[in-house]
Amino acid sequence: RYFARVSVPGTLDAAAFDIAVTIQRALVGIDLTPIDLQWEPETIQRGQQFTLSATVANLGARGATFTNARVWLQDDENEVDLGFPDQDPFPAQSVRTDRFHLDVPVDLDSGNYELCFEVDEGGDVPEVNENNNIRCEPVTLSPCVDPYEPNGSSQEAIASGADWAQAAEDELELDICPQGDQDWFYATSRGQRTFCVDGPNNQTFFNLTLQIGDQSIVRNGTNPCVEANLGNTQQRVLLRVVAFNGGNRIPYSVTLD
Repeated sequence: RYFARVSVPGTLDAAAFDIAVTIQRALVGIDLTPIDLQWEPETIQRGQQFTLSATVANLGARGATFTNARVWLQDDENEVDLGFPDQDPFPAQSVRTDRFHLDVPVDLDSGNYELCFEVDEGGDVPEVNENNNIRCEPVTLSPCVDPYEPNGSSQEAIASGADWAQAAEDELELDICPQGDQDWFYATSRGQRTFCVDGPNNQTFFNLTLQIGDQSIVRNGTNPCVEANLGNTQQRVLLRVVAFNGGNRIPYSVTLD
């Protein structure tokens, strides 16, 4: 005989309810299985770190004293490993959520992937069921990369002696995802250069300002470009982007020709 205590909220109207109770006997031995995957931020970007929360249950009647995991991204053709984190012991009949900080390679193609987590990677823990150790969830890899955080931290590249113009040619053309309301970047470059902003659609209106000393060149539109002759010597300029999209984060690319 089994007893179950059932509580019914007092706000419910009088009615008849069917109550179903499922009783499952604990499996003899160890049985580890991932039951939920969550990550933040929700949009995973190339070259960025994200946090994975993996919930794992031990359905068995014995505890696992050690285990390690594997995390990867996969599509129809490839698997890209993101990490092999260690995990603490799992007592019998337990559920626990672990958080892992993982980096996404910057050279991955954007598109649709599966984010996969495997508990007991390698099968070192003897389990009664070795076929339920993997869980995968669909995820979209954003076509964005943040080589520089917004609001001027590209100064770090200048301070380290890097050529911002070359960095822009190498990295910014991959796309960047600043905050989308008001972002600005310091740049050093020379010669005839063209700075352009391109949004994900033709509905977002941008204001693009290139500040050279006391001179400001302003362009507006859904794909504004600023042309400037910076001369034969390196000049430090300020590039300012404003997206009129209600302050929401929006991906856009900045190109330098």
